[in-house]
Amino acid sequence: MNQYNDNELLYLIYECEEDALGILFKRYEPLIKKRLFDYHVSRDDYEDYYQECLMSLYLAVRIYNPMYDKSFNKFFDLVVTRRIRTLLNRQRLKNIDAIPLDDVNYLRDSSDNFNYEDEILSDIKDDRIRFNNQVLSIDSFSEWEKEVFKLRFVSGYDIKEIASLKNEDIRKVYNSLYRIKKKLKSALPIEKLN
Repeated sequence: MNQYNDNELLYLIYECEEDALGILFKRYEPLIKKRLFDYHVSRDDYEDYYQECLMSLYLAVRIYNPMYDKSFNKFFDLVVTRRIRTLLNRQRLKNIDAIPLDDVNYLRDSSDNFNYEDEILSDIKDDRIRFNNQVLSIDSFSEWEKEVFKLRFVSGYDIKEIASLKNEDIRKVYNSLYRIKKKLKSALPIEKLN
């Protein structure tokens, strides 16, 4: 079966040929290892990342369509590269104890209540907030942005609820949240962002 190209192997996999998937996994093992090397994955994390890449290969086999106008090799290379980058970004965020501002569900406890005080924000006093153990000024926020910030990240309203509550277009709320995140990111010290 080593004489088959990728498209033939994919066809055999779709036809439930047992050995075809194993051959494809072996064929793409060097590419996976090269990408892990290219992204400087540490020895401690190597095995976990390798397993994630194998799962990405299986996913790529399932969703690949020959009509994509890309070879399977290029398609899988894109999939595995994105997966490694995603894992590295998550690890980087975990290492700096950052919580993405749009991941509000992270802040819910088991009773589905919000726990902002313990996790990310304390109350807003004198246009200052506590964010990731740092005090940041929000005096650069417009009054509207301050309102949206309080409703979204202190009170826990979702975007649709804010738009409805303030009788505003949902796009205005989205735009405000984008500007808020940008301003908060620029207010963080540089070493926290890297």
